[in-house]
Amino acid sequence: MKLGIFGDNNYDNAVKIKTFLCNIKSIDPDLIVVIKSGKLGASEIVSKNCKWNLNIPLIVFPTYHEEWTADCEGNNIPKYMFGKKYSSKHYYMRDNKIVNFIDCAVYFGIDGIDNLNKNIIELCNKKKIEVLFEIENR
Repeated sequence: MKLGIFGDNNYDNAVKIKTFLCNIKSIDPDLIVVIKSGKLGASEIVSKNCKWNLNIPLIVFPTYHEEWTADCEGNNIPKYMFGKKYSSKHYYMRDNKIVNFIDCAVYFGIDGIDNLNKNIIELCNKKKIEVLFEIENR
């Protein structure tokens, strides 16, 4: 299963994310986790746990104005597509690629869905991809 994990950049409940990943891995040993960039909040926690603690394959889909890294291996986007001049359309293009790649998704958020993730959640809904919401009210 290719599981997209998205989340709020301020999300910091590492225990909840690690527990979730452990539970999913025990159900599906062939789990592959897909994230956007892995630099902040939920994505950073997921990235660290997949690579360092749980040995879960991780595929990263950065925007085209970011640099390609070894974590991008497997996203089927050529290296030359990265490192481009900034454009806001890169976020929409990236989100569409992710939604066409994953089987299901989970969102870790604080007080609802943040603006940075609304597009990808809407795309999931349009493509009939099931999204589990783990929202903490603070």
